[in-house]
Amino acid sequence: MTDSDSLTFHVVFVPGTVRDLGIFLPSLMAWGRDCRFRLVSNGCSPAEDELLWKLVKLSTRLEFYRLPGQHTWTHGAALTHLQQRETGSRFAFLDSDIFATGDFLGDLFQQAGTVDALFSCPPLWSCGYPTTVPRGFKIANCPYYQLERDFCIGCTYFAIYDNRVLTDCLTTYGITMNQYLLSEIPVAVRERLVTERREMLFYEPAKVVNILLNLDGHRCHFATTPHLHHLGGVSASQLFPRGNLYARIRRFCSTLIPRTVLQFAAWAGFERNWKWRLCSQEVRQLSVKGNLKRSTSNFFYQLLRACQKGDQFDIGYDSGNPFLDEEIRSTALLICHLYPTWQAWLDGREPIPRPITRAPFATLPDEAHPVKAVDLRPNR
Repeated sequence: MTDSDSLTFHVVFVPGTVRDLGIFLPSLMAWGRDCRFRLVSNGCSPAEDELLWKLVKLSTRLEFYRLPGQHTWTHGAALTHLQQRETGSRFAFLDSDIFATGDFLGDLFQQAGTVDALFSCPPLWSCGYPTTVPRGFKIANCPYYQLERDFCIGCTYFAIYDNRVLTDCLTTYGITMNQYLLSEIPVAVRERLVTERREMLFYEPAKVVNILLNLDGHRCHFATTPHLHHLGGVSASQLFPRGNLYARIRRFCSTLIPRTVLQFAAWAGFERNWKWRLCSQEVRQLSVKGNLKRSTSNFFYQLLRACQKGDQFDIGYDSGNPFLDEEIRSTALLICHLYPTWQAWLDGREPIPRPITRAPFATLPDEAHPVKAVDLRPNR
């Protein structure tokens, strides 16, 4: 059995994204060794479902699944449902705005060794962003993937779990992979989080699960690889293209009431919105992060549309951070260069190559010393 035998990645598509992000699938297949990819429709239109079906016909390594109902599931609820259906030894998923340019599985497995949960692929906009939740902050959210003392809390960009370990955790603690307010977590779990000093006001999807896996002695590991590229937020920018109306109204109203008054009311119990309990530094970071995420995701959305139409596109980007700007420019050039090849694979003009297990310039062992297969099941 190799690294990728019986490994199926769930790739979830939300409305308005299939036409733009489906182009990345050939790269994942080319560099994903022998793993399979389950294309998941999360509230997509019939026309988009038809596009996904056409993609599935390209290879026996692709399959289609539609989440029940006509609504769009939250990310955590979708992951919980998909995990409950998974019968394999591992549960894996990755974001639909990720593409590959090298042997990402070999690289990640080599770094991680034997683990119970493996995470990767931070979004491009988070380049240079802290990876540890700062002391005093109250939200366990992206792009943070660890707490103090290298305590891994993972992410939902790219993940591979030992499915038996994950199922045991969810069943034992009576939780899901949803996001949680601290007050929504079962009492026994909440008390343990407080005792172990892992208490936060809000946890993004899967964070509570990952914390409990760590506390129970399971090994969770976050690794990065130059062979995976995550644009970050492109799906959300199309799902909510004009922003959340409630959030905009809230921001407008907040300008009419001094923040100190709202914070006092929150701590006194008069204001139920937990976000007013955040310190000013965390509020500023949330705003900066949100603006940066929207800006970069819109940039790449426009780039993908230009590539579809064969139009010219200015790949210059100015965030005020030279390092990030260069990363975005390099990634944009890479997409422009590879897009015709990906399109030829999707159109059937050229066959999608057999799984490649070695990148031309990858820093992997030479052929005489191949990468060892890693077992994501726990040591017993």
